[in-house]
This record gives sequence, structure tokens and C-alpha cells, in this order.
Amino acid sequence: MMWTEVTANNFCASVRDGTHDSPKPVEKGRYLITSRHIIGGKIDLSNAYLISNDDFDAINKRSKVDRWDVLISMIGTVGEPCLVKDEPEFAIKNIGLFKTKNELDGRWLYYYLTSPRA
Repeated sequence: MMWTEVTANNFCASVRDGTHDSPKPVEKGRYLITSRHIIGGKIDLSNAYLISNDDFDAINKRSKVDRWDVLISMIGTVGEPCLVKDEPEFAIKNIGLFKTKNELDGRWLYYYLTSPRA
């Protein structure tokens, strides 16, 4: 079997990253996650902080995460992937975002990124 190699830009709908700004924490709002919140292929919100809805909306204009997208840590433990299986309730900061076209592409990319080949 022969593999066909394609770049992430050609496989994914787009490749982006989260905000590099530092929105201020608020008492009521939406979650902001960073690379440290990707643990074992999952999102851990236990120590994430909340940002205002305005900051959340501003971040999502550039880097909205959708179900079946793949996130990848860019700071700290670099290269930790996460498949977003549920509708996200968070915005991202300093995290790579592979916007996939559908569930199958998202799953394939996630499993590829966790493989020894990647």
C-alpha cells in the first residue's frame, strides 16, 4: 500500500492557532484554555479561567473551535494532540488548531498525530 503525502493545509479546512493576547479573568463568562489544559488527549477545565463573552467572541472570530477539530499544544508539552468530540464551550490561547472537514478526517488526523510515525 502506498501512502499519499499531503500538507496539513491541504488535508484540513484550515490550520490556525488561538489568541496570543491575555484576556483578563472574570467571575462569569466562558472558559479560555491553553496548552496546559490538554492532558492525555482530553481537555481538562479544572484549572482554566473564565473570560468575558466579548473576549470569547473576539477570539472565536479568528480561531473558533468546532466539534471534530484537532488541537495541538504549542507551549510546555509541545505536540500533545486532542480531538474535540463534543461541542466546545471554550476559546483557545497559544494552541494549534487543525480545522477538519468532518468526523472521519478529525479522527484520522488525531490518530495519526498520536502514532509513532508522526
